[in-house]
Amino acid sequence: TRLLAGQSREIEATLPAYLTSHLPADRAPTRFTAEPTVSPHSQVEPSRPGRQFRWAVVGIAATLAGLWWLNANIGKRIDAVFSGRTAKTSAEALAAQPTGKPVADSSVATKDQPARAAPAAKSTDEAAREKAIADARRATELKAILESRALEEADDARRAANAADLATREKAAVAARRATEMRVAAEAKAIAEAKAAAELKAAADTRLAQARTAAEARANAETAERKSAADAAAAAKAAADAKDAAEAKAASEAMAAAAAKASAEAAERKRAAEASAAAEAAGAEAKRLAAAVDQERARIAAEKADTERKQAAADTRREVAIAQSVPALAGVSAATRTAIAKACQDAVSEAAASGAIRFRISSATITPDSVATLDRVAAALKACPSMRVKIEGHTDAAGVAGKNQKLSDARAKAVASYLAKTGVPAVAMASVGLGDTAPVAANTTEVNRARNRRIEFIISDN
Repeated sequence: TRLLAGQSREIEATLPAYLTSHLPADRAPTRFTAEPTVSPHSQVEPSRPGRQFRWAVVGIAATLAGLWWLNANIGKRIDAVFSGRTAKTSAEALAAQPTGKPVADSSVATKDQPARAAPAAKSTDEAAREKAIADARRATELKAILESRALEEADDARRAANAADLATREKAAVAARRATEMRVAAEAKAIAEAKAAAELKAAADTRLAQARTAAEARANAETAERKSAADAAAAAKAAADAKDAAEAKAASEAMAAAAAKASAEAAERKRAAEASAAAEAAGAEAKRLAAAVDQERARIAAEKADTERKQAAADTRREVAIAQSVPALAGVSAATRTAIAKACQDAVSEAAASGAIRFRISSATITPDSVATLDRVAAALKACPSMRVKIEGHTDAAGVAGKNQKLSDARAKAVASYLAKTGVPAVAMASVGLGDTAPVAANTTEVNRARNRRIEFIISDN
């Protein structure tokens, strides 16, 4: 840098000290002068002292700058080759330098030489000095090259260390990043597993709560249904008891009216002695029937405190007694026949009300618990052989009307078929299905719908 800047004077001041300290004592120059050189063959005026030396230094600096540029751009291989050549040149130059005192000193010792040899001695001294300067320059170049190579090697080592440190730090950063990612993934997985477990537990708790709620609702519904059924059964029983009482009272009143009417007819037949023998016989039979009715009425009043089954049995026996008297009523009046039909109707209705006639759901199959009731109805019908019975089937309003009518007709026919199997004449029976056209109560509650699902027996004398 100093050479390129033109600081040649500083080099001139420091070069003698450098050569003295680096060259051997026997080869170190003892005098550094910048005397002008005069050629013996030229009459040109000598130049200023040191001018040629400075130009030589400038040339050397230019050469060094070019070599430095080549070394920086071509590479270490050219630098190594150049360094080897420079060291070899410097060694050869130092080896070729003669030992002993410089030429300048020998010129002083040989004062006896002719005067014409003085210019040649000066020229030799100048050449020795230039050679020493060249050697110093080559040594300086060699040192600069070695220092440059040392700096480059230091830079390479520093860059390698920096690269290794950077690689180590990058590896550490990658390891730390991977560890962080693994930790974050583990935490996320743990959070997801905890969330899934919480969701599963919440779902299980929800299902358990729903199951408990549903069980409680079913239990409440069953309790309410049982209570409703119990209330309906109690209401039905109360209604049946009231109906039984009303029917018993009506039967008693009908019997009393029939007996009174029969007595009136008997009295009328007695007063009409001129009536035919058949009329007299009918009057006698009417009197006997009135007496039987009175006896039955007294027996019913006496057994009023007995159980419902005993009452039904007594009514059945009463109707049997009434029915046994029917064949002898061929010539009785229509009023008497109506009274007998009413008595048979009451007996059959009481037998039907003593139990229940049930069927399977949406079917005409009679349930086993209905057999006893149908047997009592059959016994009452058998006690009235001269009467005809119409069996009516009824349903509630639930479902389709056409389907209900067909179901009621099938149920009425099933009852008629069962009664025929027990001995009731089939010619005395007729069945019909009325569906939901003749309800006895509004189809708004389960109790009323149960009342509408029924079988009715209608007794007639023709």
